Amino acid sequence: MRSSPAIMRKLPPIFLSLMLTVVQGNSQEILGKWFGISEKYLAEFTVDNDSVRVQMLDARQSAEGHERGNFKHAGIYNIKDKKIIVIVEVKNKEGIQYRAMTFFNIQKNSSIEMAANGVTRATKTIKELVDLSNQDTTKLLFGNVFYHKDRIQEFEKLKDLEAMSVDDFKIYLTDFVKKRDSYSDMELLMPGTFHDQIVNETLIQLGYNPLFRNDWENRFFEKYLSDKEVREIYRDKY
Repeated sequence: MRSSPAIMRKLPPIFLSLMLTVVQGNSQEILGKWFGISEKYLAEFTVDNDSVRVQMLDARQSAEGHERGNFKHAGIYNIKDKKIIVIVEVKNKEGIQYRAMTFFNIQKNSSIEMAANGVTRATKTIKELVDLSNQDTTKLLFGNVFYHKDRIQEFEKLKDLEAMSVDDFKIYLTDFVKKRDSYSDMELLMPGTFHDQIVNETLIQLGYNPLFRNDWENRFFEKYLSDKEVREIYRDKY
């Protein structure tokens, strides 16, 4: 379970024709639609050969009014066991510069993860960005998980979250706290999605459907706060 930097802002489309001294990698593994999970929405992340689009889907699978970005990219490159999508930015003073969206833990037809702690520095050339990514020695990447549509359909068949017992809720809380504390240094890099990533992974591992849960955690704290163990976890660790 791991994630991605801020990509939810619209970038201007740029059309470039470049002679590159690096080899573009096979991008088939990450092309297509992927879905990130939040409390109320799915973040539909679509990767095409020359563009990236992000929009939010509500429980009715409607994306009306929820587009977050639709922009051209300058290529997908293999970097060891990772892939990067090269994003083009235009700065008034600096001119054109490039940034990397770093993907790792790529599971075909299952999930991809976009690193929050990958290379974040902007460069003047694509070759420089690829070289930087090659030199990156970060041992533990962490970021936002995006799931294939087949996995989303599998999640829909998992146990109903609203039927979770107090015993399972206590197991959830204990597991959640362990995961959260293990990755606490990453929260500053992904403040908007860190909590959701931990919740999603914990619920999936316990066999519960994490989709469209709508403030489920707070509601279940209220529901089970009369239980002594739940009260202690809430008081001491939340």
